[in-house]
Amino acid sequence: MKIKDSELNLGRRRFLGAFLDKARTSELLSKESEDSSNEPLNEWKRVPANHLRLITALRMLSMKNPCAKISEEKAFTLPTIDSAKCSGCLLCVSICPTGCFVTLKHLDRISIHANTSACTGCRLCSDICYSGACWVNKEVSIKELVDSKNKFLAEIPINPNLFSEEAEDKIARMFDAPIYRA
Repeated sequence: MKIKDSELNLGRRRFLGAFLDKARTSELLSKESEDSSNEPLNEWKRVPANHLRLITALRMLSMKNPCAKISEEKAFTLPTIDSAKCSGCLLCVSICPTGCFVTLKHLDRISIHANTSACTGCRLCSDICYSGACWVNKEVSIKELVDSKNKFLAEIPINPNLFSEEAEDKIARMFDAPIYRA
């Protein structure tokens, strides 16, 4: 049985159409975020739910109005690393609760990138950096946040003690204090 257009309730039809569009958009966004992370995150490394909601809302607004002017003002935080000062201990990468940092190994060097949408500005990375090479500034615009691409931070030589030392050893060296193990 075929239904004529005049018999349809267009209000309900528009509502369901809009609802399905939103569902498809959120499904696409969740697939993109799954695809963008190359390595599985530790259980404790998660972006807070309210931060994710903000990013999702900004993405949906930018997808809904692609012609709208998006602010280029740097309003969101991102870590910065001075490769000349960096000791290569990678404590900043280890301590980040959201998994913002992405490291890539190239022969004898490591490049450090940051996911623009993962940084919440907690500043733990700058607090743990004993060489003063890492700090957090407002360096990301809404456009960069919505794009959620990894931003290059630094390329450093591989520390020969990087894989032989444990986090406790690195922290002991930072405070110049002995570690006692049982």
